[in-house]
Amino acid sequence: MNSKWLAYALVAPILFCLSSGQEWSFDLETGPGYWEDLGYDQCGPTNLYQTPIDLITSRAVGDCSQEIDVHHNRSAFTVSQSHGAPVFSCKTAGSCGGIKFGEDEYDLVQFHLHGTSENAINGVYGSLEVHFVHARTRDDGEIAYLVFGRIYRTSEYDNHGFAPFFNAGSIAADGNTAEFYIDPFSDMYGDAMQSGHKLYIFQGSFTTPPCSGGVQWLLLEKFGTVSEAQAAYYVNFVARTAQNGNNRPIQPVNGRPIAYITF
Repeated sequence: MNSKWLAYALVAPILFCLSSGQEWSFDLETGPGYWEDLGYDQCGPTNLYQTPIDLITSRAVGDCSQEIDVHHNRSAFTVSQSHGAPVFSCKTAGSCGGIKFGEDEYDLVQFHLHGTSENAINGVYGSLEVHFVHARTRDDGEIAYLVFGRIYRTSEYDNHGFAPFFNAGSIAADGNTAEFYIDPFSDMYGDAMQSGHKLYIFQGSFTTPPCSGGVQWLLLEKFGTVSEAQAAYYVNFVARTAQNGNNRPIQPVNGRPIAYITF
């Protein structure tokens, strides 16, 4: 395993734990409203560009000139649990593809879900939101992050693309190891990248402690769909440890620029 991927692999299962404060959660006295008091200073107002946000599309400025190339592959993922929710990590170095943003190439490290959605678009939330977390090593040796997200609303039909990792998450929760194969493009978001749809681009943060800033965010405009049963399955899964779901409340936009590209 090369040193770059070793750094990413260490990050993958513990993105929700990269901090030096007290134990946090999504509930009660250790929930989002108390994260700053627990020692996570970047979760407080001094970190101006935090995520999630309510993205008002009328405030997005023009087409972004930045080149963006999303190239995820059908790959094997493994499952771990963090704060009561499954995290699905790329099993083999370099096999999961990534995103080229401008001149920078980010590798897909892991993906995870939040229920209900964390971000909103024009005040509309979804039942679930998927975050694909990417990383690259900068010239100074530090790791930079990019999150590619999609919101899902409920419909009467199952989303069959969710079946492999929902099942894997259950297996992992029972204390067993689990892995599965998935093609994120065809199974989870490819329909949102068809002609006429938009991808929004903004600076933000991690949505869990330590709420580190400087994270590049890409959020698909078109909502996906899952059945009510699928959404309930995930929310009930997380409710074992987080009664109100694993979603951070909306944060102020604070005048940050929001751009978009049109496919």
